[in-house]
Amino acid sequence: MSISQNFPNTRPSLSINFARSQRLDPRITFARTTSGTRVGPDGYIEVIPADQPRFDFDPVTGESLGLLIEEQRVNRCTQSVNFNFSATSNTTETTIFNPDGTAAVRRVPLSSGNFHGASSNAADIDITGQSVGGTTDVTTSIFVRNYNNSNLRLLIGFVAFDATPTYRYFLTVIDTANPTTLGIPSGVGWSNGSTKVENYGNGWYRYTLSGRYNKVAGFNTISFVGEQIHSSTGQQFWNGDDVSGIYTWGKQIELGLFSTSYIPTAGSTVTRTVDNAKIDGTAFSSFYNPTEWTLMIGARRNYAGNFLGYPNLARINDGTSNNNIGFYGADASNQFTNFGVTSGGTNYTTYVARSIPTTAPFKMIQALKKDSSTFGVDGVMTTTDTSVEMPVAPNQLIIGGDGKWGGTIQQLLYYPTALPSNQLVTLTK
Repeated sequence: MSISQNFPNTRPSLSINFARSQRLDPRITFARTTSGTRVGPDGYIEVIPADQPRFDFDPVTGESLGLLIEEQRVNRCTQSVNFNFSATSNTTETTIFNPDGTAAVRRVPLSSGNFHGASSNAADIDITGQSVGGTTDVTTSIFVRNYNNSNLRLLIGFVAFDATPTYRYFLTVIDTANPTTLGIPSGVGWSNGSTKVENYGNGWYRYTLSGRYNKVAGFNTISFVGEQIHSSTGQQFWNGDDVSGIYTWGKQIELGLFSTSYIPTAGSTVTRTVDNAKIDGTAFSSFYNPTEWTLMIGARRNYAGNFLGYPNLARINDGTSNNNIGFYGADASNQFTNFGVTSGGTNYTTYVARSIPTTAPFKMIQALKKDSSTFGVDGVMTTTDTSVEMPVAPNQLIIGGDGKWGGTIQQLLYYPTALPSNQLVTLTK
């Protein structure tokens, strides 16, 4: 077989490359009722107005990453920038800039100080209504940069406590001498601990700590532990030298097991609402073939580890679950799967799972027609024949599914025919 036979000879009826165009196709309806942030092409974090899509970029390489789709989140830290450490001199720089391009604040522990900490600027999380054995997921993140080769350390974390009070800590320490690593913490009553380190260029790193608190009787409050600056050797109680220091910026506290894009606050909590993108109505019917088709999506997640809550990458349906096909991450595993097809209220599900890279780009593809479905990721395909029926009269393609994708979408290709497996492999390699 010649190489050319491995490529489709049918043109796609829908071809959108978000990463290349960095704009929204006019057929797409987009909504987000609040502003949100992205990394711009210059590498700096910037605010994008409500109802405007966010096309994200790598802060170090400048690579275009595509359309950012995220769920609703609240930054519970009421001062994401203007927070000061006790026993430190806090000096605004003129040549060093934060990840958003504003002037950085240099924080130098004083020689007369001892036990350096910051106010948390965060509301306690009341879990009184949570049943014993129930869980609460929390995440904190902060941007940190070394100053003057000081190699200081910064403690971050959470604590659950009762009326006694008895404390159950969940902590980790950022070591600026080893900026690309962050230890995974553990603590009594805590599980699902994870950490993430992201390079934002110019010496800045964003550090994220996530964990799940498993409630026991009487422990009704989870509190953020205000950051503490430790010495370069890890001492918690120490005196500074008026020279060694760090830069900190962009503190965020969220409910959930991974961090999302930065949400700036200045005196109160702030909500960033969900990103919704879809093609519907005549814009949908102009490219959709109700008897057979192939859909390819290039995407990447912004968090590692298992999928959380079955986030959908895309859905084709009639606005109900009676006629629907979706593509989602399998909860509690690092796998992506086709949802199968619901047609006329009957579920024709054939479970096909594929492991995907944790935070690297991947390509998912589905070819579907009556009695035949082929699904694959990154060139690995599975074809099934399960008497599947096509969805009845779908009228929309929802991009990012339920808005909980938690990452970027680079490309969409829709062919009005079910392509053969060899061509599906070529399109996704």
